[in-house]
Amino acid sequence: MTATASKCVNCGWCCRKAPCGWGEVTSDKDRTCKHLAPHPTKKGRWLCGIYDRIIGQPTSEVNPAFGAGCCAALNSFRRAIIREGL
Repeated sequence: MTATASKCVNCGWCCRKAPCGWGEVTSDKDRTCKHLAPHPTKKGRWLCGIYDRIIGQPTSEVNPAFGAGCCAALNSFRRAIIREGL
């Protein structure tokens, strides 16, 4: 069985659930990564604020999975972006 990923739409869902190994939680109650930043030109989209620091580091090609998208069935953020064409 092979896993396939959906195209990333920059919904920020993964980083809202928990940060990657390079990230940091916002607080003990809020598990959102504090480096999650609004996209500068696309309303409702999000980017990693420390992407340039992470990319190129050992294992960064698999974790975090930049651009791989999210396949979680409960990701309503991704579904809304696709539905609304944001």
